[in-house]
Amino acid sequence: MLKNRINFLNDLINFDKPLQEISNNIRLLEWDSEIELVFMTEEQLTYVLDKYRKKHITKIELIDWANLIECREDIGFVNNLVQETISDIANIDISGVKI
Repeated sequence: MLKNRINFLNDLINFDKPLQEISNNIRLLEWDSEIELVFMTEEQLTYVLDKYRKKHITKIELIDWANLIECREDIGFVNNLVQETISDIANIDISGVKI
């Protein structure tokens, strides 16, 4: 089960599959975790932002993706910039970030 969990989390941070499929899989997982099982990198974030810039995903999909990541205890971030960017996108109405 841990392997499935890690695979689902990697699918999420890499946005490797359609968002609905990712979302359905993530909803099967518990939120709580004693440890971070995967870490999101700047390269992964840049990859997804490029997908948005190239119009492969919509603004709503980008925001929904960030929301799926933001509060998970099993996803870590390699640095504060990645974490803050995810938070800004997930909370676009509050952060005032333009995407």
